[in-house]
Amino acid sequence: ELINPKIVAVTGSVGKTTVKEYIYSTLSPYFKVHKSAENHNNDIGVPISILSMKKETDILVLELGTNNPGEISYLSGICEPDIGIITVIGTSHIEAFFDRFGVLREKMGIINGMKKDGLLILNGDDDLLKSQKSDISKIYISFENDDAQYRISEEEYSENGSCFRINGRKAHIPSIGKHMVFASSVAYAVGKLFNLSHMEITDAQKCFISPKMRQNIYEFNGCTFIEDCYNSSYESVLAALNTMNIIIGKKERRKIAVLGDILETGIMASEIHRKVGKACADNGVNIMITFGNDSALSAEEAIRLGINKENVFFVCGKKHGDVCRILKSVMKKGDVILFKASRAMECEKVIEKLKFKKA
Repeated sequence: ELINPKIVAVTGSVGKTTVKEYIYSTLSPYFKVHKSAENHNNDIGVPISILSMKKETDILVLELGTNNPGEISYLSGICEPDIGIITVIGTSHIEAFFDRFGVLREKMGIINGMKKDGLLILNGDDDLLKSQKSDISKIYISFENDDAQYRISEEEYSENGSCFRINGRKAHIPSIGKHMVFASSVAYAVGKLFNLSHMEITDAQKCFISPKMRQNIYEFNGCTFIEDCYNSSYESVLAALNTMNIIIGKKERRKIAVLGDILETGIMASEIHRKVGKACADNGVNIMITFGNDSALSAEEAIRLGINKENVFFVCGKKHGDVCRILKSVMKKGDVILFKASRAMECEKVIEKLKFKKA
């Protein structure tokens, strides 16, 4: 029996899964929606997601990932999106694409499989995306450009979520940070394309739950944990540090960053990891624990830029137990602790050892 749903496909350097989940949260109360499980976003996961649809599916929401040239174009050809989304052009997997222009070419490959009457939703604040030309119709989401079809303004962030206006109308989401407001706004635009009202969209988004290991914020032993272990890039580290700042607000609480290597960065590894160290110093991180290999450069740069060297630690390799022992020795009640690393670094194991006292 033929299944013919509308297909929404999301790609971009960071934020793909969060955008996909916000779209699902927005549409699922009103339509029969099927989404790709977890991050099934490659040449195996995308076909599995398509084949696992139920016959009554109205809308299929897919995530398209890449770590080699040509993958996005190939995956787009498989799913033939009605709506394509590019979140941002960053440095994730940049090893395979040489520079951000190479990443841009790869992500724009999504148009190669799109239906001729399809629509592309782009980040209107990304320096490379906002000037893109193609035969596919485009709409932009922006914090800065008044000419964008969806303009975000008057954002207010707190530990209870984010309030903002989209095209002048009030919205609130339970997620924290500018990157989460962007994700919800992309989903808002998708909801509008499916003729949902402002109230229908905002009501649905109030029930959003972050995907596993992505901005999972909770209390443990008097500390606030920001468990953001699924993956990492320079851009997502900046977003996570911003979330930490929002949670703390004007309170006197220490910031601890537990950071593992950002992988697949190629010739940019040194530059990216030093920029992470600078970001920690610029954001007032009090204690920094890094592990892996290249993360030694993050620690070195943080010390050079002013973080007390007695509060900066580096563990060589994936020695989660050693990281856990250091963290246990320095953490105090009231601390806000961020956990962030590339997927292969398995940063969540530090938390598991801490919780279950295996260190």
